[in-house]
Amino acid sequence: MRWSWRRGARESGDETVEHRGAPVGREEICQALERRGVALEFSELLSQRLETEFHDLTMESRRAMLDGVAAAFELQREIGGQLARSVKGLREVERMMGAFSGELSKLDEVLEVLAAYVRRMRSSGPAGEGRTLH
Repeated sequence: MRWSWRRGARESGDETVEHRGAPVGREEICQALERRGVALEFSELLSQRLETEFHDLTMESRRAMLDGVAAAFELQREIGGQLARSVKGLREVERMMGAFSGELSKLDEVLEVLAAYVRRMRSSGPAGEGRTLH
């Protein structure tokens, strides 16, 4: 699997975020995450957590951390899509099983009526050796 965000992040030059010792604010981290493909609502939340961690990291460590966060969110998005498809399939199976259950219930009712009819025919009339019940 190729991670297009990785190459794009390095080419875009996150210089303000990735200088060691430089003041790193939430907004800069948020922008760096967005450039790597993290959705805005998640990048804002993550930037709050990452802000305190960034002050003691080297430029390469900051890049690695941002790349790792972006990779995790890319995988989460893919897994979420697979999960949605699985849930859709499961709902379809549930619908089909419900319909099948209804048909089995109808068949059970018909078989009970036929069994009652056979019992009634056996009990009525003389029981003879040549009598065949069809």
